[in-house]
Amino acid sequence: MTITINEGRYCRLLIYLLLVILLSMSLFSAEVSIINNKEVELDVIRKLNENSWIFWKSN
Repeated sequence: MTITINEGRYCRLLIYLLLVILLSMSLFSAEVSIINNKEVELDVIRKLNENSWIFWKSN
């Protein structure tokens, strides 16, 4: 089975397309993890505020 010039071109195009899809997926997952980290930071700040309010109220 021989690969003609056109099939080689399509094969290369398919490989480039797969690379682009993988790269965009990894960038998207990195963005999602950054967003999740920000939410965790907000939760920590919220808890600290609640605790400081309870501490201030008790004194």
